[in-house]
Amino acid sequence: AQGELDRAEQLFQRSREAYQSLVAPEDTRLASVLYNLAGVYVEQGKYAQAEELYRRSLEIREKALGAGDPLVAEVWNNLGFLFLQQGRHKDAEIWLEKALAVWEKSAGSGAAYAAVALNNLALLRRLQRDFDRAESLYRRAVAVEEKLFGQDHPEVAATRMSLAALYRAWGRTQRAVETYQHAL
Repeated sequence: AQGELDRAEQLFQRSREAYQSLVAPEDTRLASVLYNLAGVYVEQGKYAQAEELYRRSLEIREKALGAGDPLVAEVWNNLGFLFLQQGRHKDAEIWLEKALAVWEKSAGSGAAYAAVALNNLALLRRLQRDFDRAESLYRRAVAVEEKLFGQDHPEVAATRMSLAALYRAWGRTQRAVETYQHAL
């Protein structure tokens, strides 16, 4: 896996260099390359480098597309998740809430992305031991996913598993067991 990440890093770095020499600095194609390279850095645990590239990608996308665009929200969500991984909960909350607000207003694929933001916010609330809010967020995510994909979709099952893990952490063992069984 690390070898694949190293190869992906090399390819995205070469793409970045090519785009930087061929297009204007505010070109959204460059933003996409920076965004993808940042994702590789997250997987490698290079959080400072990832944050820098996410912020540069965000700057380009906000300027070109506007703050209400779903592609801008995509960067906000990933910044939020990056901060969540680092234990920077207040920063995570800000970015995840912003992403969710945009995606909930979006038609089509925005709804699927809203489920991602709901899951990320639910995880944040679970880590903060705010179990009531986490449960509500997970339930909202399940409802969105069921509407989009149907009850038996793997995304729905994964969110139900997260909800069951919440119940277990909350000490609601019977509810956890029932939710795990429903997920399967």
